[in-house]
Amino acid sequence: MKKQTAVLYARFSRGWPSADKCESVESQLEDLRRFCMTNNIWMANEFSDKALSANAECTGVWDAIHALKKGWLLIVRSFDRLPHDDVLLRVIRHKLDQNGCRIMSITEPDIVEDASEKRFVRNIIQRVSIYNMEITRARNRAKLRKRRFKSSRYCPYGWKPSKERDGTIVREPKERAVVDMIVMYYKQGKKRQQIADLLVKNGVRTRNGGKWDHTQISRILAREGFPRGHKISQEG
Repeated sequence: MKKQTAVLYARFSRGWPSADKCESVESQLEDLRRFCMTNNIWMANEFSDKALSANAECTGVWDAIHALKKGWLLIVRSFDRLPHDDVLLRVIRHKLDQNGCRIMSITEPDIVEDASEKRFVRNIIQRVSIYNMEITRARNRAKLRKRRFKSSRYCPYGWKPSKERDGTIVREPKERAVVDMIVMYYKQGKKRQQIADLLVKNGVRTRNGGKWDHTQISRILAREGFPRGHKISQEG
């Protein structure tokens, strides 16, 4: 019996479904090599994509496809290591069919053959993989939006979260008026504690209803670009 020849391909994707559950490229390739040696398959070459999602950016899979010769196998650890885009999958299938090549998964040995029912099962596995990927992406986007909104609730004085809750902040008119007053006092040569005392004297409270002190004034001035170019050592 003629010895089969194969090209190996592995892909590791961060966050799919999570880095701790996804086999590394090195681990995948080790499993593929072991499988080939056990099954007396000649390894012509191996390719990989590291930390990439299953899309057209994966140059390694295209290098693997172009390295295939007539009758060779493209061996992967599982079918979800291949691109998930329908168009890309069809292009890969077309190129394999042209050269009489096949895709083999070492973890899904029952769907190696090209019979219609085998291809049907393989397509189901790939669709489930795509579905899981979209669910993971949706969850990640939701977590990101929640994290952005949570962080935006603690805005610097003079700002507030936008109504869209998209992580952006907008000016808070009343607080900005106080910030402008602080900057005006500072430019007049008043020290930080003097500015704090003036605000308290004028009945201006902090966001939480407390009294101003020199530390709060310093933070606001720093955010407004002061004391850039000023001699801080001469101030209180």
